[in-house]
Amino acid sequence: VFLDVPYYKVESLFLPHSSYLDILIFFGASGVILLTSYIFITLYKSDKTNIIYFPTVFLIINFLKSDSILYLNSFVLITFCLYTLSSNFQDRNES
Repeated sequence: VFLDVPYYKVESLFLPHSSYLDILIFFGASGVILLTSYIFITLYKSDKTNIIYFPTVFLIINFLKSDSILYLNSFVLITFCLYTLSSNFQDRNES
C-alpha cells in the first residue's frame, strides 16, 4: 500500500479514528481493562430506571466507535454521566 503522505508525517504518530484504540495507545491493555471494568460495574449497579442510564449507554457505544472522546466537551459529558450514575448508586445504598 502506498501512502501519499509527506515524509515528515510518516515518522509521526497517527491517531486512529476510534476512542477504544486511542485509549489502548495511551493507557495500554491494563488501562483499557480497568476503564472497561469500571464502566460495566457502574452500569450494572446503577438504577436502570434512572433517566440518564440509556443516554449514557448510547454515549459509551458512540465514543467507542468514534474519536470524539479526544475532545474536551465529549470527555466532560461522559465523565459527568458516569459520575451521576455512580453517585445515584451510592446514595441508594446508604439509605
